[in-house]
Amino acid sequence: DNPYAAAGQSVQVTATLKNTGLETFVPGEHGVRVTFQVNGTDAAEEVYYGSIPGGSSIEVTADVEVPEGNAVTVSASCNGETVSTALERGARMRVADEALEKTLVDARAQTEGFRYVATLSNDGNEPSGTVKLTVKSGETVLGEFTADAVQPGEQTAVDMLLDIPESAWKINGEGVGTLTADISARDGSKDFWTSNQDLSRYFDADAIALMKQVKSVKSESFSIKSGELALLLPEIQGVDAESVTVEWLSSDNEAVAFIDHSNMISGVSAGTTTLHGMVVPSTEVLSMNADGEFTPENWVDKIPESLQKPVTAQVTVMAAETPDNPDNPDNPSNPDNPDNPSNPDNPDNPSNPSNPDNPATKPAKKGCYVATSVYGSYDCPEVWTLRRFRDEVLADTWYGRLFIRVYYALSPTAVKLFGDCEWFQNFWRGRLDTLVDALQSDGFASTPYDDTQW
Repeated sequence: DNPYAAAGQSVQVTATLKNTGLETFVPGEHGVRVTFQVNGTDAAEEVYYGSIPGGSSIEVTADVEVPEGNAVTVSASCNGETVSTALERGARMRVADEALEKTLVDARAQTEGFRYVATLSNDGNEPSGTVKLTVKSGETVLGEFTADAVQPGEQTAVDMLLDIPESAWKINGEGVGTLTADISARDGSKDFWTSNQDLSRYFDADAIALMKQVKSVKSESFSIKSGELALLLPEIQGVDAESVTVEWLSSDNEAVAFIDHSNMISGVSAGTTTLHGMVVPSTEVLSMNADGEFTPENWVDKIPESLQKPVTAQVTVMAAETPDNPDNPDNPSNPDNPDNPSNPDNPDNPSNPSNPDNPATKPAKKGCYVATSVYGSYDCPEVWTLRRFRDEVLADTWYGRLFIRVYYALSPTAVKLFGDCEWFQNFWRGRLDTLVDALQSDGFASTPYDDTQW
């Protein structure tokens, strides 16, 4: 079964017994003995007791071990007749454990790709030549792997990320892209393996239709002040402004301005930087996981590359005004300065819902207004758990950050109006207790916690 077996390996040898007569051959009580030899030395003996109809054949097999040496002859003898064959010298390459699987390509953008993995094995008795494994779709090469000489009995792992151009996908009207990956392997000039696998990638038909409507994105320049946090949205032409938005991906100089978790731009120091992003639908994209739950995905994976609309914007950050300028936000006399005692946003202002001295609200330092009102403190085990969930889960997605902003806009007023009402406390207490128990069961700690800046 392996004419290229190496010394020490076990090979299965098969001999054929043929009845060339017309009558059925019936062996005696001792059967038909077939003796197998390796280089003239007995290695195995098999006995066949069955009958053989005229003109028919049967096969007799035995396992023998290959000895040392370059010339190895295996023979089989029966009733004084002997046949023999010689093992060959050379490599015997094969591909095993191959798989094409989805993998995460860009952790930040949550984009997926395809990875090909396999094992190259040399079951022969000589080293291989240069082995090349190629994955193609039609005439398009998606990936290549090259291995130098693979020694007898050795294995080489293949692991490569495929580069699949958008043109290779056949996308139907429902947004499903398909292609056939053809895999071939050769040792030098000799092909020894071929296979193929069908791949699929799911785009979003609605997003495709929406991106086709986008005619252009106006390249704009924005100015913000150092220390300012701003939502910058260039003009998008050809489509309803409410149906699309811009997801900012990077800043050329984060020492001037950077993109925070809520897709807002934070001015750091005086200077100019360029932002890079892309147009995406303003709605979220969901998919169902193995548990039947809907989870958010990234739009980048759902829009064909040819329809993705890149966006750039130049941002100039201006230094804050001089301290004595009444318009300078750092000037304590500026009504917008958080340190101004009369500023409603000043934590020390008794009318500020976030002031712990405000008996009507008992709100938090940085949020969690309802929870703080219910549990009586911003720093207690239940609120520590909720704050961790806010910073580690909600703040990590744009729709989570949107929820936080809406919550922060509405909850202080609700707490101010109803925080001391018994029905308000009873209504929220049970719901928050259930949520806190579930979060703590999922591993969110209830120990002291410092808020994450995001």
